[in-house]
Amino acid sequence: MKPKKLVALLSLAALLLSSCASGEGSSPAPDSPAATAEPAAAEPQAQESTAGLTVLPIDDPLAGIDDSLIFSVEPDINSDYEAYTRSLKENFKAAYSEKLSSYFVDMEIDDMSYGGNMLGTGMTGWFIFTGTPSPDSGIEPREQYCRSFNIRSENEGRTLIEFQRSWPMEPAEYLSQRPSDEELLANLDTLLGAYKEKNVKGLVEAELYVRQLDSRYILTDPEKLEALARSLSENDISSSADPASVYDCNPLYLRFEDGSTRLVLTAADGSNRCYAWGIWYAYMDSESIFRRFGVPLEAEGYEALPGGGVRTTVHDYHASVGRRIITVEYSAQGDPVSWLTWQESPGNQPSEILRRYEYDAGRHRVKEEYLEDGELLITIVYEYSGELLVRMEQSFSTGGGYYETYGYDELGRLIEQNSYYPNAIGGPISSSGAFWYDDQGYRHAYAKDENGNLVGYEDQPIRKPQD
Repeated sequence: MKPKKLVALLSLAALLLSSCASGEGSSPAPDSPAATAEPAAAEPQAQESTAGLTVLPIDDPLAGIDDSLIFSVEPDINSDYEAYTRSLKENFKAAYSEKLSSYFVDMEIDDMSYGGNMLGTGMTGWFIFTGTPSPDSGIEPREQYCRSFNIRSENEGRTLIEFQRSWPMEPAEYLSQRPSDEELLANLDTLLGAYKEKNVKGLVEAELYVRQLDSRYILTDPEKLEALARSLSENDISSSADPASVYDCNPLYLRFEDGSTRLVLTAADGSNRCYAWGIWYAYMDSESIFRRFGVPLEAEGYEALPGGGVRTTVHDYHASVGRRIITVEYSAQGDPVSWLTWQESPGNQPSEILRRYEYDAGRHRVKEEYLEDGELLITIVYEYSGELLVRMEQSFSTGGGYYETYGYDELGRLIEQNSYYPNAIGGPISSSGAFWYDDQGYRHAYAKDENGNLVGYEDQPIRKPQD
């Protein structure tokens, strides 16, 4: 059992997206006649199937067609961004329709969805077009065609845009919807984690496109889906980068029991990164996305350690500190035991930040240490009696600290949390939280009414029952 996250320090990231996206890093080609299309493939058949896992070929109706192109945009991006964006969309539609004019008649781009910013790393997403394939094109007629949308620009003013060769996608929204700032501020300790847990509840299928193998890996095993959902909802290492910052991605589609589908971007090299919840995260577990889906490829950044543990390495770029290397080591049981962050240009921040963790025989976290550039600054100790009772934090830099106590009902569910500052239990309570549970066992926070009485705050997202 992984340690419960009863206290979280959250960093609110700006939403960059309106819906889903994806990216590829293939080189752009000049505007030239398209290559001869290959005949449409037959209906995909399962290549292999094991318990809870099916592998199918990626069905690409435009297989063999290089649709990459370069197009121009006016006005300059710095003059009027709204006008620039409108021009970008319209000019792309015209250029793409011209590019595929020998393959389709009556072609029309109906919908586009993308995230990112041309002032940054670019835009990535998908678009849908309709059209009638030419008789000699070999393209299978379909109601609509959904393709990846990945554009970059390096020239001054971003007036010359490179569209990278596309690949098939599904029109789905990102797994990135978040609570409002008002909701987050109402309950910083638990709300965001609860919100993530709620939004991955009811996962019945996960489908990973592995483009380098031209295959789709479809996972339906309930235990593995639960582990994937837990990994996505508990991720802790974050980057402020937009979705286009990782040029080469494999899309992961999450399908839920209500019929909805959500998109998560995963690094195409299998490294420990995913774009979910509106930001790039590390998965925060020791199993690579390739291993989780049975993909026969070596994942970048995973190293076996003596004793059965695993070390993962994440290469990242952060706007405020430049290049970062984040290394997390896990025990053989899958618990993180160290987390080291190296920063290229920290400015007033440390170059190296190290967090170390210790656990008891029941895999409860009993101690944390926080170091900056080798200097121990904070120690946190946890005490248990079945459930967590006391959390004690000591700051060596200030000489102070604070305590937190936790109370539970007869079912072992958290109902009260109190913080004491600076040093004494029994002194003034600096902050507190109280919780109640509905008939389904989901946890809600309390709010105060106009008379100062505690009432259930029904508008807050619910939390999964405690173990």
